Amino acid sequence: MQQARVHLASHRAGRTAATVAAARSRRPVVVGPWLAEVGFELLYWIPFVRGVAQDAGLDPERVVVVSRGGVAGWYGELAGRYVDLFDLIEPTRLASLQADRIAAAGGQKQLAVSGMDRDIYARVQEQLGQPIDVLHPSLMFRRFRPVWMRLRSPTLAYRELVFGPMRLGRAAPPARPYVAVKPYFSSAFPDEPGNRELVRSLVLSLATMVDVVTLTTGLNLDDHAEPEIPDHPAVRDGLAGVRPADNLAVQTALIASSRLFVGTYGGPAYLAPLVGVPAVGLFSAATSSSVHLDVLRHGLAQLGHPHAAGISLVDARHLETVSALAQAVR
Repeated sequence: MQQARVHLASHRAGRTAATVAAARSRRPVVVGPWLAEVGFELLYWIPFVRGVAQDAGLDPERVVVVSRGGVAGWYGELAGRYVDLFDLIEPTRLASLQADRIAAAGGQKQLAVSGMDRDIYARVQEQLGQPIDVLHPSLMFRRFRPVWMRLRSPTLAYRELVFGPMRLGRAAPPARPYVAVKPYFSSAFPDEPGNRELVRSLVLSLATMVDVVTLTTGLNLDDHAEPEIPDHPAVRDGLAGVRPADNLAVQTALIASSRLFVGTYGGPAYLAPLVGVPAVGLFSAATSSSVHLDVLRHGLAQLGHPHAAGISLVDARHLETVSALAQAVR
């Protein structure tokens, strides 16, 4: 496989280096593969790629996005082709490879091109039948790492991130208003007996006031385990029978049709405001990043979304706060 110049560009040059490399080439540009957290894909990677594409005058027909879960719509007008990792690699095998990659890298963030990445490039190139260039997420991660570490101003990110509308999948119009719920365990909401009980109490409390559609996947694809959801007549599993290759697309459509999103503070809680739905981001440990929230507000302003379509951070132990918000959307 021809080694792409795009992902080898100096991260100090940021978007400019990637733009020059993309503009000079005429080969297909493979964007990804995206193997890291949902929040970083939404807040940084896609807007970064959009900026590169705009600056380079990149024809969308040359762009091939590689991600997972049917998220072609997240990239809007950017790409003429989308390859889903769940279609490229059997889901159980993909989960195993991802676990090995995270263990070797010490986390989900793609700070370098891994062996897993190279294997994916070879498979995509075989599908395309021609040499490719790649825009690898390591360029973005290295570019903005000083911002996340508070060594550089968020202004650096603001200058290089271009938010754009998503193409939302179709969802059946809800018969009644509902709240989309997606709890999972993370550093913000650790897997502890008390938090498992909090989830149970929260879901049952919401279900007494409004229909609840849950978005738990059971796929075990990253380091975020999911708590058990209690049974209740007003609680419906929104992902029952959904293929892994479609799960994020379906989640996006269900969130976009909901009145409110309630879930662990993190990626899905960013997705809701980006599709115009207010979100409650739950936590039980102090771990929120004001930088990410500032970037989200910057993106919402670019998109022209109302201020109300933002995130309210709520300590999960204060269930009455969430209940009051749910009551307001009945």
